[in-house]
Amino acid sequence: RRSSDLLRAKRIRLGEFVALRVSRLFPLHWLTFVLVVGLQAIYSSGAHTFFVYPRHDLFLACQTILGVTSWVPHNVYGFNGPFWSVSVELLLYLIFLLICRFVSSSIWPTLAMVLLGLLLRHAHAGLAQGLQGFFMGGLAYHAFFWIRTREKALAWLAASGLATLAGWAILIWLAYVLKMDTYPTEPIFAGIIISIALAERRFPSFRTGLSGLGDISYSVYLIHFPLQLVFVLVNHAFGGKSEIFYQGWSLLLFMSILVPLGFLSYRTFELPALRFLRSRMDRPRVSEGSSIEVVSLPPNSQRVSLQGFDSKR
Repeated sequence: RRSSDLLRAKRIRLGEFVALRVSRLFPLHWLTFVLVVGLQAIYSSGAHTFFVYPRHDLFLACQTILGVTSWVPHNVYGFNGPFWSVSVELLLYLIFLLICRFVSSSIWPTLAMVLLGLLLRHAHAGLAQGLQGFFMGGLAYHAFFWIRTREKALAWLAASGLATLAGWAILIWLAYVLKMDTYPTEPIFAGIIISIALAERRFPSFRTGLSGLGDISYSVYLIHFPLQLVFVLVNHAFGGKSEIFYQGWSLLLFMSILVPLGFLSYRTFELPALRFLRSRMDRPRVSEGSSIEVVSLPPNSQRVSLQGFDSKR
């Protein structure tokens, strides 16, 4: 069963849901925050400014530690700047939790949040983008569960894939032919999600090839800025010029270090930290499973079994 259904039915406590998110997202966030503070101190001692993100004050540090930097419109990025989208994600989880518990887990509140995102584009661009992307994923979920009850699943998979390709063609036309600055990408990504989910259902082995990328997506995202700082500091130490970073081999070297670091972070730090924190929780106890699924026991049982729930981002 869906986590939204379990929240609505009060089978997962509110505090428990929050703890699941904190135990997955915050250990690496706090680690990279400390790394960036140290690396920026080294960088600023010679450059007399901070690298990329200029704001580094106590108030923003407190916001960053709590994960609420993007909850205020037009806030200036600082420290590990890419964390802004994770901060939006945390707010979206809170909105998701409240809607599921106190409103409904049906398609209509999900659609309403997508429309709200459209209305907030100028008032709070980060939150607007997050609302559209997050709840468009919810619409994709509803579409997937409707399609999976239909016959001719392979035909639906082909139709979803063709619709997604057509969407990409329209997107390229809008961007490169009409030269539009803004264009909707969320429906395209929703189509990709539906296509992948249908492909996993039709071809179970398809899931195995993608699970590793899901494991490291969060690691790669949060580590890439501290690693950039390391590259810059090493380059400065050897008297190199900044033009070196515009060369193709430099990007290749960066990615060849970043991706293995992502795997190393996930296996040696994030998973152990997650297990440690969740072992202190009453329930659920999260397994090492690579898939994210919520398994409900038979109706006469009062317990909920969560296998691999939320073990990824």
